[in-house]
Parts: sequence; C-alpha cells; structure tokens
Amino acid sequence: MPKMNSLKDLFEDQLRVLFYSEKELKKVLSDVISQSSSDELKDALEEHLDETNSQIERLEEVFEKLDINAEVKKSTAMDGIVDEIEEIINEDAKPGVKDAAIISEIQKALHFKIACYGTLKTYARLLEYDDVVSLMRETVTEEKNSDKRFTEISEGVNQEAV
Repeated sequence: MPKMNSLKDLFEDQLRVLFYSEKELKKVLSDVISQSSSDELKDALEEHLDETNSQIERLEEVFEKLDINAEVKKSTAMDGIVDEIEEIINEDAKPGVKDAAIISEIQKALHFKIACYGTLKTYARLLEYDDVVSLMRETVTEEKNSDKRFTEISEGVNQEAV
C-alpha cells in the first residue's frame, strides 16, 4: 500500500476506491433490474446503469488526464452495500416490498457515491485539476438527479408495499 503523504496521494487513493465502487455497482445492477417489478423502477435502474457506464468512462478519463494507473482499490463500504443489495434481490418478498427495499439500497449507494465524488471534486479544485473538477461536478449532478428520481418513484412503490 503506497504511503499517503499529500493531498495528491489521497486523491489518487480515493479515485481508485470510487473506480472500484462504480464497477462493483455495475456488476449487480442487471440483477437488480431483473428483480424489480415496477416498470418505472426498471426504467430508472436501466438509466442509472447507463450513467454508471458513463461514470466509469469519466473516471478512466481522469486517470488518463492525470497520468495515473487506472487501478481499483477495494471499498468495504461499497462491498457492504452490494452485499445488502444481493440479499434483497435473493429475498422471497412481495414485489412492492422488494422494490421499496431495492430503492433504499440503491439510494445508499448513490449517497455514498455523491459523498465520494464531492470530496474528489474538492480535492481536484485544491490541486488545480480544473478539467477533473468539471467531470466530478457533472457526475455529482447526475447522482443527485438519480437520487431525486428514486425518491419520487419510492413514493408510489412504498405505498404499494403497505
């Protein structure tokens, strides 16, 4: 494990954590889509899968721009969220209840990623990585919009779960 002696080192470390997190979430999203019963939820999840692919590409662009090896670093936080998502999709539950649980877990992942991207955006600004700041800002906006959409969907789904 490389030493972290500077904000640049911390930025690179957290960039790798986020790269790992996006890739792990991507792996589970297809299963989540197939286990969702609400068409509106499926559409939102499919859209988020597309966004996740774009976000992975954006992270690869950051690695390239900064001449950093595009490596992943395991995230126990994202692993925990993915484990919970997998538990839910394998659970024998009423469809509306399962959809409500899926939304809850997806929003946990979104909130984690919003925090990570926001932090990286701040580090990038301080390190004067101007191109990276705009890429991080774009992704934070996407994640917040996704979160808002899942919140709106949850209102109907949660009512069905009652």
